[in-house]
Amino acid sequence: MGLGLLVLGGAGIAIFLRSLPVYEGTVAGVRVPSDSAIAVTVPWLTLDIPPHTQQLVIEYFERKKTSLTNTLMKIDIGATSHGLVVQFETTAESMLIRVDPSQVPDIKALMTQYQVAWDASRKRELTQFAQELCANVAKAQAEGTSLENISNYHDVVALNALVRGLGRHCVAVAHKIIHPCVFEDEQGQLFFVVPRQATELLVVEKHVEGRTWVLPAEFRIHVRISTSAMTPHVDAKRVDDSSEMSR
Repeated sequence: MGLGLLVLGGAGIAIFLRSLPVYEGTVAGVRVPSDSAIAVTVPWLTLDIPPHTQQLVIEYFERKKTSLTNTLMKIDIGATSHGLVVQFETTAESMLIRVDPSQVPDIKALMTQYQVAWDASRKRELTQFAQELCANVAKAQAEGTSLENISNYHDVVALNALVRGLGRHCVAVAHKIIHPCVFEDEQGQLFFVVPRQATELLVVEKHVEGRTWVLPAEFRIHVRISTSAMTPHVDAKRVDDSSEMSR
């Protein structure tokens, strides 16, 4: 009798464990052509920037080209009559890898459930810091000076404009070095900039001091980078929709 209950209990635990979501899986990472263009325009309307400030910001970026660079990437920040413009490029030492997290069924379900909420949080942060950036840029233009702390807006404005909900929370780890997600398309595919010699990545949640963890603790995507396959040329020029941004 006791043995029977033990066997039944063990079977029940096994069934329960099999029913739990699995947020870990292995997917293929596909290389993106190095000449692929990635640019996002965030409309002035979505940022609630006054017309006078808009004009000063446009004039500043026309006067002073602004790039945030390191050995793996170059991000340009500019402005047009349509809004703030963020453009991304790889360097000679880096490559862009496309990862489709929806290939892991339980992660796909997680995205379906939470992507809107994750993206709403990203938009709030983007709006807050883009307004701060524009105010500081407009002041610098009016005074004929330069904005010295532009690098402070690398993550909260530049990367936030390029990604969406999940991309804001993910990084790729290669050889114990953390690399950012630099673009997320409308299908939820994530694009990471990594060294050219990388062959494997581990996609995990990004830790930001003061920010609450949002992904399951078991969230891990193992990425094997194809040595031959390459995705078609990506010409990603996105304009954030104002109604979407204001949700």
